[in-house]
Amino acid sequence: IALEEMQARAVGLLTKSFLHYLRPLSKASNEFPLLWQRILTSYGQYYNQTPLFTDGPGVLQEAVKESLRNMVMVMATTTATEIHDTAEEHRVFQQYPRFWHVTMEILAAQFDF
Repeated sequence: IALEEMQARAVGLLTKSFLHYLRPLSKASNEFPLLWQRILTSYGQYYNQTPLFTDGPGVLQEAVKESLRNMVMVMATTTATEIHDTAEEHRVFQQYPRFWHVTMEILAAQFDF
């Protein structure tokens, strides 16, 4: 397996793990925004690597793009549906008021989509 494919698999694994533990991570830790920023930064570094064997986007760039799309969609849906959950779950993203603003700043700075 080529290095780029292994990195793409690692991106997929991190994405699945992050989404699986999203609620416990966001509730239990004040470090959640920092963890999210580190993930975005890491994915940005992967995304901006030059593909090894193609002129266009490579396997890694496509994996990063798809993973980010999925994570943002799940978190946005989680935020939108929290209104119908218990009061404790409603606070999942309320405790991070600048979360989406910072997310958009990082995405705009590191990605071209």
